[in-house]
Amino acid sequence: MKEAFEKALFEEISRFEDSRLKSAALYALEGEAKRIRPFVAYSIANILSPGFDNFHPLIALELAHTSSLILDDLPMMDNATERRNKPALHIFFNQQEALLTAVGLISESFRQLHLATEKLSDSRSAKECLAILQSALQTTTEAGGLSGAPLGQWMDLTISPTLRHPLLKMMHKKTGVFFESSFILGWIFGGGSLEKIQEVKDASALFGTIFQIMDDFLDLEEDAKERPFANFVIQNGESATFVYLEELKKRFSALLVSLGLVKLQQALLEPLENLLLLHQSTPHG
Repeated sequence: MKEAFEKALFEEISRFEDSRLKSAALYALEGEAKRIRPFVAYSIANILSPGFDNFHPLIALELAHTSSLILDDLPMMDNATERRNKPALHIFFNQQEALLTAVGLISESFRQLHLATEKLSDSRSAKECLAILQSALQTTTEAGGLSGAPLGQWMDLTISPTLRHPLLKMMHKKTGVFFESSFILGWIFGGGSLEKIQEVKDASALFGTIFQIMDDFLDLEEDAKERPFANFVIQNGESATFVYLEELKKRFSALLVSLGLVKLQQALLEPLENLLLLHQSTPHG
């Protein structure tokens, strides 16, 4: 899937007008990217429609996610110097070009949703296509709106020993909303019923929380030195967190059964659990 997806992704980028911004977009999208969000969407869509090959919604997800990474890395934000095992975009290019590239990728992600819906027009009625596009736009605009990822980033930037934001809420706003888009876009473009969108959203929220808590386990040492107040595991204790994770996984599993997505559990949770086990078995300085 990854090879086919990346071929489609870079074919779309190649259609941009040649410029420094096109080069910046290519640079930002290349490298050691896991493509987790497109993988989630593809996995759901392929369960519903085996042989799924509509890569446009997956491209929309990757463009929006990459845009958020570019913005997060800026000096005024997280001031990161590396991304995807190479210099951050604003360092390799410059801050102005990084900002403009991020804005352009967000708009391009909406065009990809339009192209995704157009590809359905041979098999779906105009009314169905419109409903799918409306649902796609609703989930992606909520993820990128002022109650979504930007608010999560603000909470992450401002959390401190004296300003405590609810960690679960911050995790959902910063990370979970993009998984919500992945789940819903995979579901609707794969042919899932629009009437079950709320169940899909509930499942995505559980997975987003599980994903971020696992990430907090992996970041324990670093966060203990720099941001203990922003790490869920440090704030709640490892034993209590493991109990909470098991509860979340049970609820996630029940929703997947209801949605007919049982195969998704192994595909999504096993890699996270294996990574955590590997981290726990590795000596740390």
